[in-house]
Amino acid sequence: MSHITRYGKRMKFMMVMAMAVASFICLFAIPFVGERLLYNEVGYYSVRINDVEIGKANSRADARQAVADARKRLSGEYSDTVYMDLKYEVVKENSLMAERMSVDELETAAYSRLLSCISDFNKSLVYTLRIDDYTVSLAGSSDIVELLERVTAQYDTRKEYTVSFNSLGSEGKYEVSLVKTGADNNAADIVSAILNGDTAVTKEDGTVVHDGITSLEFQENVTVSTAPADKTTVVSVDEAYKQITETTDENIVYYAQSGDTVSGIAEKYELELEKMYELNSWLEEETILSPGQEIVVTIPKSVLTIVETKRETYEEDYMAEPKYVEDETADRGINRIVSQGTTGRRKVTAQVTYINGKKSNVNITQQTILEQSDPQVISVGISVSSKYIKPTESNISLGYGVENGTEHNGVDWKTAEGSRVFAAADGKVVRAGWYSDYGYCVDIQHDDGSMTRYAHLSSFAAEVNKSVTQGQLIAYSGSSGKCDEPHLHFELWIDGKTVNPLNYISQNQS
Repeated sequence: MSHITRYGKRMKFMMVMAMAVASFICLFAIPFVGERLLYNEVGYYSVRINDVEIGKANSRADARQAVADARKRLSGEYSDTVYMDLKYEVVKENSLMAERMSVDELETAAYSRLLSCISDFNKSLVYTLRIDDYTVSLAGSSDIVELLERVTAQYDTRKEYTVSFNSLGSEGKYEVSLVKTGADNNAADIVSAILNGDTAVTKEDGTVVHDGITSLEFQENVTVSTAPADKTTVVSVDEAYKQITETTDENIVYYAQSGDTVSGIAEKYELELEKMYELNSWLEEETILSPGQEIVVTIPKSVLTIVETKRETYEEDYMAEPKYVEDETADRGINRIVSQGTTGRRKVTAQVTYINGKKSNVNITQQTILEQSDPQVISVGISVSSKYIKPTESNISLGYGVENGTEHNGVDWKTAEGSRVFAAADGKVVRAGWYSDYGYCVDIQHDDGSMTRYAHLSSFAAEVNKSVTQGQLIAYSGSSGKCDEPHLHFELWIDGKTVNPLNYISQNQS
């Protein structure tokens, strides 16, 4: 009995020890084993566009591929440049559960998000219209089109031209032009032309050409670019229209054509005669103009200039080209009308150029004489008076008339500093000193009331109130006053206004 008891005690002790060991294992070993055996979190990559998660990818490579495919899909659907404010991130994550997406599924999600980014970003863009150096910004590209079509509508009454945007290669910048729409010479065009009083002509090859616009274009370089709305001041279409069409007067040079008269040129440019005389102090109503002579006229100038060329057929009175005959008895520059000629009548077809609706040039391509015109006969003086001589031994560098839109009241001879200057005719020195932009200047009054001026001098060899004779040394050339380089500026004043000295001096070809 005692043997069994001792055995029982031993078994009890062993069971206690086993339970202790088991408890120890449970307490210390199982957490470590469990950490390894029970940990089943998975790794994945979160794809985010502009801080919004669009899905989970198996790898960074899958994420990149999906976003690239989405962008490629967008580019294929948009014919224009695509703008978006894009922030793209791929972040590694761990989770007990992760519904990872295939590349195709992720591409679809990325496409939807990118499409939203494009819409949001385009709402924050403004469009800046640049006309040479002038800029004005509008809310959208449709406003730009509306603005430019409003400008051209007054010339393109048949809506034959449309505004076209051509990419310049750089993102968000376009060249703007006017492109003719529709086919030429179709039946509708011809009927429309006839109803509007235009003439249609059938050419030898069977094509039909009718009067109307042959070209319409901007004179300036016109571009459009995009910019963030928060950095640009936007104006309405009405305000932009006012800005780019408001006109100011601009002086330009007109080259006289055969048969031109002062009053005729004034009428052509809608100028009062008084304004013509103000712009050209040497002009008079009776002045007989020679072909190529430079006349300053004023035209209205706006920020945007529309150049329109039209084919026009019409009847008009005309004068035949004048006949010019040389008169050895008259001084050079003295012209007179020998015979007035007669007015004729003709039917012409012409390419007529208009600048902002004002007729600028007429190129007659065809004419039929209905009534012949007898030409006007004008005698041209070719004798050179010896009253004035050339005041320097140098060569001429700038003539009399208009240079770069500015009237030049004399002639310039290019000289070295300190070259000799001579009196062009007998007279009395009435000025020998500094005179405004002329710098050091000598004025000589002559017996017939005329006066000669010698400017930009370096020093004097004559005194005020002293008489001088033709050819006498009076000064030395220089670059004083408003002058960039040494030269002699010479003016001839007759009846209180300047005239072209080359018409009066005896050595005017040098």
